[in-house]
Amino acid sequence: MVAHFNNNNISPTLHFPILSSYGNPCLDLFFHVLAPNVEAEDDSDKPPASSSYKYLKQLLPLAWSHNPLTTLKLICNLRDCSNDLGKSDEEAFYAAAFWLHQNHPETLACNVASIAGEFSQSVALMHDLVEILYRLLQGQDVRRRREKEKAAGGGNHNNNSISSRRRRREQVIDIAMAKKKLKSDTEKLKKQDIHEISSTSYFCPSIDSSTERATFLCESVARKIFPRDSSPEYRVVSEARYAYRVRDRLRQEVLVPLINALDYFDDSGTKACAVKKYLEDVKGGHGGGKCNIAAGALLPNDIVGYADDVDVGQVAELQWKAMVMGFKKQGKLNNCLAVCDVSSSSMAGIQNYMDVSVGLGLLLSQLSEKPCWKGKVISFSPNPELHLVGGDDLKSRCEFVRRMDCGGSKIDLHKVFDLILEAAVKGNLKTEQMVKKVFVFTNTCFEVANSGNDNKKSCWESDYKAIQSKFKEKGYEKNAVPEIVYWKLDMLAVPRRRPGLAIFGGFSADLLKLFVDNDGQVSPYHVMEAAISPKHYQNLAVVD
Repeated sequence: MVAHFNNNNISPTLHFPILSSYGNPCLDLFFHVLAPNVEAEDDSDKPPASSSYKYLKQLLPLAWSHNPLTTLKLICNLRDCSNDLGKSDEEAFYAAAFWLHQNHPETLACNVASIAGEFSQSVALMHDLVEILYRLLQGQDVRRRREKEKAAGGGNHNNNSISSRRRRREQVIDIAMAKKKLKSDTEKLKKQDIHEISSTSYFCPSIDSSTERATFLCESVARKIFPRDSSPEYRVVSEARYAYRVRDRLRQEVLVPLINALDYFDDSGTKACAVKKYLEDVKGGHGGGKCNIAAGALLPNDIVGYADDVDVGQVAELQWKAMVMGFKKQGKLNNCLAVCDVSSSSMAGIQNYMDVSVGLGLLLSQLSEKPCWKGKVISFSPNPELHLVGGDDLKSRCEFVRRMDCGGSKIDLHKVFDLILEAAVKGNLKTEQMVKKVFVFTNTCFEVANSGNDNKKSCWESDYKAIQSKFKEKGYEKNAVPEIVYWKLDMLAVPRRRPGLAIFGGFSADLLKLFVDNDGQVSPYHVMEAAISPKHYQNLAVVD
């Protein structure tokens, strides 16, 4: 199911023998430069942060030689926190950006608009551009050095000349672009289009900060927005006085109003609003009274989130039926079962993982063609049950799945296979009628979920042999034993494969689309591509 997750022919990589290469330095860069929030199979698979960053510096030139554009996207992915496939690792991102400036400065400069513009909508990278500039001017380890100096009660500072610092700033940040963004944001604020405002103002350095003193960023932007010839009073004052006045005007008239607007605006509901707007447009027929439903417009989790909505619940039902019909015509995912974790304690998070688990569980149950499996899901529990989902509509089916008894963070996979085997024997099913894949949707890592009530780690290989023996006793061959696909939704995990088991982690709309479009087949390459396929990556370009 997940090709090359643990290929025995994979050779040790560079100076880190505990890490195995995927045979593609871009995949190595994505999966082996591990941020603190990325899970490995065990501690031996995850090097210390310092080692990971050294490995990053070794991998960057190899990955760049293999595929420069993908490498550029992966550098930005180190900082991306827009979904669970992003690393959200500031230090790794800064180290990679520093390498990019040293080796491909034109590429870094060329992509500033994308990084601080569209890209910043998801990760607020204007802050990072300022930080990169600060480190270029003061040294890559400036933050650690400042902490040491502060602890020691003083210290030497980097006394780069003003002209040198301004030259270095211009290599990284296009001041005209910053001016354009701030002017555009000010116009949007006047129109009350607050949700369209970028984070540029929020991450401009404070006017009296050490970062501003090192970079002159705010002063340069202020000079662009309020040039000397824009006001008679600027023409008659000294250079220093002019700089002071325009900096203060930038703060009062531009930065403070924009920052105040951003502080009151919570963008966590932006996507939800877009989903509801689509459903409302369908309901209203775009003003023409005609209901136009695009089967693939929404994902399962998007739809179930509005199944009980008073305004668009009925439209969500129609959208769901159109989606299921579309998948049935494609003949995909038609012989699978889902194990759904609907525990409120484990499925909490910024993303609504409960909707993901419920939506995918219901989708797989309705796509199953065999009578023995159609309409059924399994509860994530130490004592799992095979449920025939009750209810006449999407709303009632969602409520049924959400009410299933899930016993915390444990799942007894032996009992899951027992349920499947019992149903197969009772239905007198042949091997070709057996369910082929069992997808587990949860936020609990596999080792914890499968450790048993005594929290002792079990040996999956031994467990799997015992499961195969049970099937053989009932007259089924090895190929009749379903494969477990364990999907940890809330965190990027290094993909791996064991006999009869594939494990991967992280969630995004793009990964979910790949999962469905590829009939449940997900490879490490698919995971990486899903991570760098969102819209804010697509304007990145390599120029040197």
